[in-house]
Amino acid sequence: MDQDLPGASDLARFALKVYASEGVPPACLLLQERAGVDVNLLLFAAFAGAARGAAVDAAALAAARAAVGAWHAEVVKALRAVRQRLKAGPPPGPTPVTEALRDKLKKVEIESELIELDTLSALAGGLPPASGTPEARAIAAMAAVVAACAGRPPDDAEHGAIALIARRAAAPG
Repeated sequence: MDQDLPGASDLARFALKVYASEGVPPACLLLQERAGVDVNLLLFAAFAGAARGAAVDAAALAAARAAVGAWHAEVVKALRAVRQRLKAGPPPGPTPVTEALRDKLKKVEIESELIELDTLSALAGGLPPASGTPEARAIAAMAAVVAACAGRPPDDAEHGAIALIARRAAAPG
């Protein structure tokens, strides 16, 4: 998707840029699958730390989850589940016609995620400041999201994924 979407929030443009960076999609998928992370919350945390110099504490994370939790569960995940199911069926799929439908659903799923990011963007201004480099702040914020979602601290593989995303998030340009 185009990073210069008219009317898109700074967070949405940041998230699209970072997600398009080398290695970020598989790192996000690892955190989504292993720790149950909402990737949009993760990118919100990266944005808060790297771009806004802010911390994502327990109160901020609770507010973010309250703001988008139902939307993510009922809309984003539901669209994703249908899109993923169409990859292999059910009959009459997969066919070129059902693949075209799957492509349309992917666009709608992305649009639903942009709505989630725009909602989260409104919360970014009220976060407490954090010290450290942009990369270190992004790591701390994303580690807090992973810990909250997984109910445990990030493991080594998850720390590696967080560090990669933080490097891309803190990279200039």
